[in-house]
Amino acid sequence: DITKCSQLQTLVLNEIDSQSLENLLIGLTSLNNLSSLSIHVGRDSNKITIYNLIFHLSILKHCKISFEENVPLEYLPMSKSPSSSIEHLIINDNYNLNEVEAILSYVPHIRRLSIEYQHRPYPQAALIFLTVLNNLTHVCVTGDRLTNVGIEQFIKKYFRQIKVLHISANRSLSCSGTWLKPILSYLPHVHVFDFADANMRLCGRAVKVYRSIYDPHYLSFSDVRQWFFTHEPMSDESLHKLFCSIQPHKANYFVLTRESNFNTYTCHVEAALDSVHHVIIPDEYTSINCLKYFPKATEVTVCNYSSIDSNWFANNKIQCSIPLAQLTNLTINTYSIHLHVIVDMLQFTPNIHTLILTLMKTWPREFSSLQESETFQLVSNQNKIKNLTIKTYYKLHMIKILINLCRELEYISFGTSVQSLEPTIRYLLSKRNESTCHLSSLYIFGVNAMWIEKLQTLIESTELLDDYLIKVVNDKFYLKL
Repeated sequence: DITKCSQLQTLVLNEIDSQSLENLLIGLTSLNNLSSLSIHVGRDSNKITIYNLIFHLSILKHCKISFEENVPLEYLPMSKSPSSSIEHLIINDNYNLNEVEAILSYVPHIRRLSIEYQHRPYPQAALIFLTVLNNLTHVCVTGDRLTNVGIEQFIKKYFRQIKVLHISANRSLSCSGTWLKPILSYLPHVHVFDFADANMRLCGRAVKVYRSIYDPHYLSFSDVRQWFFTHEPMSDESLHKLFCSIQPHKANYFVLTRESNFNTYTCHVEAALDSVHHVIIPDEYTSINCLKYFPKATEVTVCNYSSIDSNWFANNKIQCSIPLAQLTNLTINTYSIHLHVIVDMLQFTPNIHTLILTLMKTWPREFSSLQESETFQLVSNQNKIKNLTIKTYYKLHMIKILINLCRELEYISFGTSVQSLEPTIRYLLSKRNESTCHLSSLYIFGVNAMWIEKLQTLIESTELLDDYLIKVVNDKFYLKL
C-alpha cells in the first residue's frame, strides 16, 4: 500500500500497466513529502487522466513522464484555476504548440518545461527549440507536429517573455525569413538567435550571419553586427550552432554526414568535441572527416542501408575520429549485413557491453564456418557484451551463433517469430552451458494475448525452469531466471 510510505520523497515507476498506474497516482495524493516523480507510461493509456492525476499532487516539484505511445494530446482543456506545484516538468512525447500551451496552463509555478520527441533510430534535427527566459523560466519543445504558423502564434503570444530564440530546422521547415521576419517585430527583448542544426543551404539568414562573422568582405546584418557569436560544429552538413555566449551549449551527440560546402572558412578547423558521447554514422565511412575527434565517445550508431564490409571499423578514418576501444554501446541499423562483419566490428570494440542489431538481414551460407574462424574465437573470448537486443527477423541458428559469441551475456531481447520464437526459448532455457550460464533475463517485445499464453504454457509444461518470475506489461513479456 503506497499510502503507508508517508516519508517517501522520490519515486521512479517503470513498466507498470495503465490501470495500476492510475490507481497508484490516486494513492500518491496522500503523500505529503513526495517531491520527485518519474514514470514510464505504456500503451493504451489515458493521457488526460494521467496528467490530471499528476497535476493534483500538491507537493510535487519535479516530474518526468515518458509516454511509449505516440498519440496526440487533443482534449486536455485549458486550466482555469491552476494549482499544481510542479516547477520542473520533463515530458518525452510528441505535441504541437497548442497542446504545450494547455500543459502550461496547469503549472503556474513552472520554471523549466522540456517536451522532446525522438522517433528515429538516431536524433533528427528538431523543428524548433525555444527557450523562454522570464524569472528563470525555460521552455524547450521539439517534435514533428510543429508548423510555421504554430510557431509564429506561440511566439507572438509570449513575445514579452522571449529573450532567446533557438531555431532548429529540417527540410520541412524553411528558415529563409518568410515567416521569421514578421516575428522579429514581436521580440523587443530578444538578444540571442541560435540557428541550431539548421540546414545551411536552406537557411539564407543563417548563411548571411555565418558569413558576416567569418568573411570580412561580406556585409553583415545591422542588427547582429555588434553581437558576439561563437560556434560549435554539430555535423558536416549542418555545420554550426551560433550563440551569443562565450561558452556555447554542448550537445552530447554528433551526426556525421556529407562533407560541408563551408569548409573554406577559417572556423572549419581540427576540433576535439569533448561534449560528444554518442556518434551517429548514417553514411559510408568515406564521409568521416579526421578533422573531427570525439575523445569521450562511448556510443556509436551505424545507420547504413547499403552493405557494410569487413573493413568498416578497420578504416583509418574511423579510428582517427573515434576511440573504438573506449566504446561501450554499439547499435547497428542496416538493411543487409553478414554476421562475420559484426564479428569483425566487435574485434575493434572489445569493451562493448550493449549491442543492438536493427533491420538486419543475415546470410545462411556463413553459419557453418564462422564459429571456426580465428576472429570469432578471439572475439568470443575477449568481448564483454552483457546486453543484446535483436530488432529484426531471426532464426534459431543465428541466435545460437550470437549466444556463443557473447559468453558473458546476461540480458537478451528479441521480438516474436512464428517459426523461431519457441525453438529459441527452448534453446536458451533447456541447457545452461558455458555460453548461457550468465543469462538472467529474457525480454520479448511485440507479444499479444496469444503469444503470452503460448509462452506461459511452454515454460510451465516443459518444466524448463525451477525458479523464475514472469511479468507482462502491455506488449512486453519479461522472464527473470
